[in-house]
Amino acid sequence: MSSDMSRGGGRRWWWPAIIVIAVLFLAWCAFSVVQAFRSAQNLRATVGTAADHARALDTAELAADIPAITASSAEFSNAVSGPLWAVAARLPVIGSTASSARDLAASAVAMAAASEKLEPVLAATDADSIRRPNGSFDLDTLTALAEALRSTQPELDQAAALAAGADPGALGPVGEAVNTAQEQLTGLPDTAAGVVDTLELTTVLLGADSRQKWAVLLQNGSEARATGGFLGAYALLTADDGRLQVDAVDTNNSLTTRIPNRDMPREFLELWTPEYTSEWNSYNLSRHFPYTGQLTYNGMKFRGTPVDDVLAIDAHVVAALLAGTGPVTAAGETIDTANAERFFNEDVYARYPDVAEKDAVVVKLMTELLDRVTSGDFDLPAAARAVIRASDQGRLLVWSSDEQVQPRLESRQVGGVVPEESQPWVATALNNSAANKLDAFVASSVEYQAASCGTGRSTVTVTMTNNAPDPATAPDSETFADSIYPPSARGDTRMWTAIYGPVGAEFHSVRINGKREFVSQGTERGHPVWRWNVEIPRGETAVVTLTFDEPASPTAPQAPPQAMAVPQEVAVSGGCPQ
Repeated sequence: MSSDMSRGGGRRWWWPAIIVIAVLFLAWCAFSVVQAFRSAQNLRATVGTAADHARALDTAELAADIPAITASSAEFSNAVSGPLWAVAARLPVIGSTASSARDLAASAVAMAAASEKLEPVLAATDADSIRRPNGSFDLDTLTALAEALRSTQPELDQAAALAAGADPGALGPVGEAVNTAQEQLTGLPDTAAGVVDTLELTTVLLGADSRQKWAVLLQNGSEARATGGFLGAYALLTADDGRLQVDAVDTNNSLTTRIPNRDMPREFLELWTPEYTSEWNSYNLSRHFPYTGQLTYNGMKFRGTPVDDVLAIDAHVVAALLAGTGPVTAAGETIDTANAERFFNEDVYARYPDVAEKDAVVVKLMTELLDRVTSGDFDLPAAARAVIRASDQGRLLVWSSDEQVQPRLESRQVGGVVPEESQPWVATALNNSAANKLDAFVASSVEYQAASCGTGRSTVTVTMTNNAPDPATAPDSETFADSIYPPSARGDTRMWTAIYGPVGAEFHSVRINGKREFVSQGTERGHPVWRWNVEIPRGETAVVTLTFDEPASPTAPQAPPQAMAVPQEVAVSGGCPQ
């Protein structure tokens, strides 16, 4: 009996010990989880700060953030690298969450390694190092930045792969962190490669290899054209080893020679006509900007002012450049970031009904602006931030005659390309056909309801509203020029409305303001292009509803907005779930 009591007493003694050990183990688990959570929050805050500095193009502050990113990444990695997390990663239910936390930590460490490679270059790169006192660009600095960013590609690929392998359905904050990391890192390697390519292209276009002659087109959105507006003014620039020189600034009225267009594709000429595409006022009717670039090259060469490259901007980009120059005053007018868009699209016509006087004011303002941009008196980061936003809206487009450069431009948004691939892609080419300047008051929208997987039927709805003021308020203004298609009333307008359908799409029907209409169809780069001349009386709305059958595609539907004076609104739905 005493032996039994002894064995029972021993068991009673071990149970409290086991309970104590279990409590301590659970406490350690809780502490490890809390520590990991706090480390993750600290890392997220540090990365958020660095992202803000990156968006602000503040390279000095971004470089200063990198040691904190490295330390926070290491802290998070240490917090989830112990034996507890290794065991937890193999358990049911919570295993995926623990494993995902470890993947995120490893991804963060890879990102920190990439950041450390960039730190020395970022610390030495700022506006003063990129721009010399005379206003020229230091191309060596841009090249060094491109090379440093290229060297981070293996770490960026690793970070993206680790984040992609984590489980977005992980429990609690880990799942949220996985979703955020996948959203931010999935395309980061490609984005970084794109930045490298952009930096390399920039050095070439700024004359690193040879002197470059530029035509800068100021497209005026008050008279809509597919690439951003009719050609209101232009400048000829020379770029040589980073130095920009303004050679001439003038308006479209000085372009009196026709544009040779016999080398253009037959389908392009059939769609937009040889006559219109040979005139400077109407040659940019297509959404495919390389056609406009080629025609500009042809026309400038024919008139005796040959160029190598073409840059197209509009009043929104002018406003962005003014963020770097500050207000510009010439000919008694002052333009700044707040009023430039309205001035060039509306006010200049109301204030200067005499065309010659209006042209003189535009030339003097643009000359002063470009002189400031090409001088050292220019806030490069402020302008770059604003220009990037305008470029994202398709308001800055670039073309080059260099056969090595142009294909690289066409892979970027600034190339303004209509893609040849078969995919659910639609776009408008709204071209003013009334010869007035009323498109500063036309609001447009595009709604693309793409076919569900395998159904084939899609709908595009284009809505245009004419919000023009009463013509009596400015009876002599060029804004209300008489339509070339009488008897339209002053204040009414007409839009040559073209809709690009997906490659392989087949027309089904179209209604304009609810009434079934006939269609004129052409082809461009494999896309069917359907066209109508649409009347839009002042104060009214015109609605074009197009239906068509398109091939099934796993690609997400796209409808890039057209650059208009009033930003075009776009809504996309349907397609195959991604």
